[in-house]
Amino acid sequence: MHVFIDESGSFTGFHTGSISVVGALAIPDGKLDFLKKKYTKIRARLPLEKGEVKGRLLKETQVDEVVTLLGRNEVLFESTALDLGMHTEQAVLSYKRQHGEEMLASCTESEDFSR
Repeated sequence: MHVFIDESGSFTGFHTGSISVVGALAIPDGKLDFLKKKYTKIRARLPLEKGEVKGRLLKETQVDEVVTLLGRNEVLFESTALDLGMHTEQAVLSYKRQHGEEMLASCTESEDFSR
C-alpha cells in the first residue's frame, strides 16, 4: 500500500476564511505502476505552478478526469477540512489538551511515551 498526503491552507488564524484541508490517497501496490503511467499522460495536460499541479488551477473537466481514473482503480481517498474561523483559539487549545489526556489515559503504565 502506498499512501500520499497533501495539504492546502495555513492551519493558522482564527478568522473568517481560514480554511485548511488535508488529503490522503492510498493506492494498492498492484495498482501503483498502472496509475503512474495513466496519470503521467493526464498530467502533461494539467496546469503547473513551479512544476507542481495545483488543484485551484484545474478546470472541472480536469478534476473529473483524475477522479474518474482513481475511482476506477480501487484507491481510497480521505480528506479533512477545517475552518478555523468557526472556532476560537481557547476552544482549540482546550480540545487538544482534553484529547491528549484521554489518549494517555488509555495507555498502559508499561508504555513509555517520555521519549
